[in-house]
Amino acid sequence: MKLFVSVFSSDGSLKKRVPLNGEGTRASNGEIIASMSVVRPMTVKSRGRIFVLRGSTRDPVYVFSDSGELTGTVSLQASNVEFSSPKIFGNQLIVHQHRLPLPSGSVLKEPELETFPVFDLDSGLLVEQFEWRSRGELACYDQDGLTLMQHGLDYPDRGYYAMINAQPMPKESAPSRPPATAIKLELYWIVSCTDATRSLPLRDDDAASRYCLSEHSIVDQDDVESASAYVDDLDQLGMRLSFTPDGSEKLSRATTAKNDAELGLVIDGDLVLKALVREPLEHEAIITGAGLHKDQLLDWVERLSLNSEVRKRALKKGT
Repeated sequence: MKLFVSVFSSDGSLKKRVPLNGEGTRASNGEIIASMSVVRPMTVKSRGRIFVLRGSTRDPVYVFSDSGELTGTVSLQASNVEFSSPKIFGNQLIVHQHRLPLPSGSVLKEPELETFPVFDLDSGLLVEQFEWRSRGELACYDQDGLTLMQHGLDYPDRGYYAMINAQPMPKESAPSRPPATAIKLELYWIVSCTDATRSLPLRDDDAASRYCLSEHSIVDQDDVESASAYVDDLDQLGMRLSFTPDGSEKLSRATTAKNDAELGLVIDGDLVLKALVREPLEHEAIITGAGLHKDQLLDWVERLSLNSEVRKRALKKGT
């Protein structure tokens, strides 16, 4: 792609058109781009200078004076990085680096890492890098840290945004991660209610219809061999449960010839979701739903994985 800058006079008339990158450069790293900023140049003004750049380090940053004269270029020292949300503070440029798209069916062990590299605008060198494991767009950057915006935890139910002020934490003062707590996971049949006091609402929806569960669970957390996060073809996050041989037998026996019956997944005493059985379940189940939040899914995965490790160690010790 070829880049041009149009310079206009104060009366709105075109003063000149400045070609920037000669014969052009490759538009993007792949067929999919995370933001139009990769192919659509942006301008950022700071300290009497105007910086023209697109969201790719394939092209340099072009520096113009207030009068519209090209005064120099800065090549960012990072190979084929694509980005959006450029912000300038002092003589530093910070951007939100794009992640490579995940292949369909990818498994996430934890939230993906968001990266915000900082470049020196004299040398183009990478001088600092901020990272965090939560989605959000860069809104502001100054000496006090970053301000990011992201959807609220109940998105898309209410659709509000949260603003987060983040400050870098020195490595020596970073707190250790708290240990994961035990998890209680059970899969029940949803049955006709004979005692309303034993009914449960779907989690986070006390006004919804209430559901009664079978007296005994079909499987529980000790029947889970492994757990992992899962991304489906619609980019919806879920949880994949693989069962032990004993758990698979229980699940298969319970769900055979049970078409159109409903199952209820209960985690830590909350009815998380209900699902219709279309065919027998055996070795694994994938849990997805619009009301499931990423942070909670990843917490369940971590706690189920810990439970599985503890169970395996106990079995090994007993042999």
